[in-house]
This record gives sequence, structure tokens and C-alpha cells, in this order.
Amino acid sequence: YPMVKTYDGRPAVWGEGDYAILTLPDGVTLSLTVTIPADGIGIMSLSTLNRNADACAVYTLTRNGEDVTAGYAVVFTLPEGLEETPVLTVNPRAIELTAASATRVENGDPLTAPTVYLTKGSLAAGHTLTAAATGAQTEVGESTNTVSSYRILDADGRDVTSLYRVTTVEGTLTVLPDPDVA
Repeated sequence: YPMVKTYDGRPAVWGEGDYAILTLPDGVTLSLTVTIPADGIGIMSLSTLNRNADACAVYTLTRNGEDVTAGYAVVFTLPEGLEETPVLTVNPRAIELTAASATRVENGDPLTAPTVYLTKGSLAAGHTLTAAATGAQTEVGESTNTVSSYRILDADGRDVTSLYRVTTVEGTLTVLPDPDVA
């Protein structure tokens, strides 16, 4: 059956109950696990799965306790009406990044808050986030602090930002009047 998942760095695995056996010779039993590496986002078509069945499927066919796997090939199909549906769809992982907010009494220096927080969602295991916010407020008043850059790396240092659907939230920089100045 088709599977839709959000990117998590783990393979998509179909086990017993995730498929139906359509045809099998009399007396033959099938043990099947399908594992598709989910190392990116996108889709896998039925034809791609069938072309790569030896790499994606681990199966054993037995007859009367004897392994007869070598005499058979597994061919995947989809349920009627779903023939054009991707076998696997991996969607980007959603996260939200929020620029820090800060408040200070006016002192003539620019108020900045370069910190960015991961406020919704999470990173896949082994991934790290580097982000910065850009904004400055010197005079009494308020301005936005904006997430200006972000990058997500995997454990090997590869840029995997494209595996995420990132939304950003602005922070607020507020400079208050100095109560000691008339």
C-alpha cells in the first residue's frame, strides 16, 4: 500500500499488514519486508520500486519448510485505482524558527539579538541548526528582528536544509526611554 511520511532520516519500512499478497503458488508461503531508504524528500514510483526490488525487498519463499526463494521473483503492484500513486512520498519536515526579542533602556548603543530559537517541530537525529537574526534598534521605539540566515547540517557536515520546510517568525527589539534622563 502507498506510504506517505515526513522526513525523519529513517527508512520507510513495510512489514506484515502493510501489503497484501495477490498471487502465490499453492503451498508456498512468503515472508516479506520492504525497506526504502528515506534519505531525501520526494516520491518513489511503482516502476522504480520494481526495478530496485532486490535492493529494497527482503523476502523468503518456502514450500513445506524448504527455501524456494531462488525460483521466484516478487513483483509489486498497487491496489486498483491507485496504480499511478507513488509507492512512497516523503514530505519535508516542518520546523519554525523564531528570532529573539529583546528590550533595553536607551543608552546610545544599538540593541541587537542575533539568537534564533527552534520553536516548533524538531530536527532529525544527528542534524544541527545554525541560524542568525538581524535587527538593530538604537533610539527609543520598536523594530523587527528578522531570521536572516539558517542552515541545517547532517552528522557528516552535509547541508540538508532542503529536507525541511522552514517558517520564520520575527522578534521585536524595543528600546525604552531612560527614566533618569529628563
